[in-house]
Amino acid sequence: MTLPGPKCSSETIFWRVVYQHPRGNHYLDLLELKIGDSGSAMMKKLRDRYQHMTSRAPLYSLEKYLRLWTPVVEAATLSPNSSIDLERQNALKEVLIVRRVRNIELAEAFYNPQILDGASNFVKNNDQFEAYALNGKIKKQVILVSLQASYTGLTLLLVANLMLCIVPGILVGTVTKSVDVGIAVLSGIAGVLSFLSAVLIMVWGRNIKNIQDET
Repeated sequence: MTLPGPKCSSETIFWRVVYQHPRGNHYLDLLELKIGDSGSAMMKKLRDRYQHMTSRAPLYSLEKYLRLWTPVVEAATLSPNSSIDLERQNALKEVLIVRRVRNIELAEAFYNPQILDGASNFVKNNDQFEAYALNGKIKKQVILVSLQASYTGLTLLLVANLMLCIVPGILVGTVTKSVDVGIAVLSGIAGVLSFLSAVLIMVWGRNIKNIQDET
């Protein structure tokens, strides 16, 4: 995949957007916009780009389909230690984030772009996110699509684990007419699912720690 370079017409500009992976890594991308785009038009393009980019490496993750995470749009600052040459960038670049600020307006508009219909000059008025300053230097302000834990997804996962433990145990116990065998099967499945759940919680916990450290 080749990312667009900064050379563009007076009508077209590029915003810096950073996506967070469930493991906590951050990847820089460029979002192509029109200078006259409204807030709702910008958000629709951001959503489309995010869905496209998270369907391929390095952002693709099976956790996306488990609904364990919810995308949240924030404003953030790149670390000065993140060396970036956007003209030569031919793939998503992993970067460091040193500061992030939750923006309620952007977060809500990501799911309901129409609320920014009235912001007719949204792109023009938020030039702090443009890829390059007038002097050619890379700016450090970015749009960050971060991840927060989806408690609905975690609840459904726990319920599914419980059902996967109980149902096979009951079926095996009924077929064999042995309570002991049923309990043994239930315990075995519970042990495996507990291990898998522990792994998921470790990943989830590390992600939350990264968010706390960066805020």
